[in-house]
Amino acid sequence: MQRALLGALLLAITTLAGCIAGDTGVDDAVDPTACDPAPYDPDGVQYVGTDHDPIASMSVENALLTETTFKRTCSLPAIGWSALSQDGTPHMYIGEIDFRGDLDLGAVAVLGNQETPRVYLVDISDRVAPKVLSHIDQQNTYIVDVKISDDGKLLFTASQKIPTSPEFEGLAELEGPAGFTVYDISDPTQPRYLMTEPDPQLGCHMMSHEIIGDTETLLCVSQQVRIYTLSRESGSVQVTGVVDWMPEEDGAARPSDPPLVRSPAEPLDPVFGALPWSSGPHDMTVQKDGDKTYAIVSHWDAGLRIVDVTDPLMPTEVGKWTGEDATYYAGNVHTAMMFYVGEDRYIIASPEYTSENDPVPSLWVLDANDLTAPKLVAEWFHPGEHPAQGLFLTTHQWQVAPTGKDVNASDVRIYLSYNHAGIWVLDLGHILMDHDQEAILGYNIARSEIPEEVYNKVKNTRLATWDVNVVDGHIYGSDRATGLWVFHYTEDALGDVRVTGFA
Repeated sequence: MQRALLGALLLAITTLAGCIAGDTGVDDAVDPTACDPAPYDPDGVQYVGTDHDPIASMSVENALLTETTFKRTCSLPAIGWSALSQDGTPHMYIGEIDFRGDLDLGAVAVLGNQETPRVYLVDISDRVAPKVLSHIDQQNTYIVDVKISDDGKLLFTASQKIPTSPEFEGLAELEGPAGFTVYDISDPTQPRYLMTEPDPQLGCHMMSHEIIGDTETLLCVSQQVRIYTLSRESGSVQVTGVVDWMPEEDGAARPSDPPLVRSPAEPLDPVFGALPWSSGPHDMTVQKDGDKTYAIVSHWDAGLRIVDVTDPLMPTEVGKWTGEDATYYAGNVHTAMMFYVGEDRYIIASPEYTSENDPVPSLWVLDANDLTAPKLVAEWFHPGEHPAQGLFLTTHQWQVAPTGKDVNASDVRIYLSYNHAGIWVLDLGHILMDHDQEAILGYNIARSEIPEEVYNKVKNTRLATWDVNVVDGHIYGSDRATGLWVFHYTEDALGDVRVTGFA
């Protein structure tokens, strides 16, 4: 309650300050000469302080109004950009990315919303100038995730043929492969198709590729979390085992249908309705901790689940969190990761809201020192407490860096994609002290203007910044209809390998 009253008071003060500011339209605009102009700042950009609230003026109705979006703090300029396409025109709907600094290689998915589904392989040896090496067209699918193997030899693409997620509303059901597809990218300029593992349910929505012990493993979100073990023989890839995992209820494991563990030779019949998309898993990240490996699984309506996958074909639920003590929680967890800061282990989780009735999007910080009983110790939401307006202004993807037992909380940043509100950088130390305003280190909403003709074709281009990866202090953001962007938080040292995200 106190947090809500404080937010209302701050909002009132901000509104009053805006009236006093007169013709600037920005209550606390700083002298533009205090900012180093960036080559990718659009004409008419407004340089503002971190205490300016850019979200207050945003609505679905004014999504194309640049006066509400051409804003950034001095601390977060764009330093690179690519349209990806050969003709220099950005795609209408790019999505997930996987950028690997250790490989100087990235992958970018073009979803396939009224355009050809495609994956770009990108050379990032020059971090600020991504260069397209090749592209792969995967017809008649929705390409919803991409992952590069740790050795850089394989590319995995996740696809679904059924437009289940709200961003696909109104689109036709497609007949292409749904599941995951593997390409040999030993030579990323000449990718070679290897295999497709079909999923007769919803397809594979999100993936995580891992080496667990000596076992190559791919985790896939379908109607369950589906875990595949793989082998590489004679220049190809084979599935050697499959397990389906579903969360426990009241301490008892939920049976999956089909049976829990099976060989890949056994047929898998469609099981529509076994677990509706609206209440199923949405994503997972995998972290190693000593001799254990854990999947941190985000669910619609089942909260966050911690699953021991040290033996990939015998997953065991260890702990869960279902919104206890959160100020705003609607049963929905979209992204979650586990990491160390000093001697403390944390999990941060966030929602993806899709309904106009959903509440204020948040970041929930959990004490995970006891994995059997994670507990909320802090949370962040914008001081203005703005509702998500569906997908329009929800939190989406994020990464955290640096992390580790030699890191202090005050050194840790969260790099957040906030959909229409762009890219944000937050301070974990301030979040742990419930300093919502002080936690805001910078934001950039000053991307290119969305062409009206593109917006009229694909309304969800207004969702804007969708995914984010951090490599050596370079922040890569995929913007639905304006291309691939490279940002820099000016307090991060470019080239510092510690400032690299994971998962």
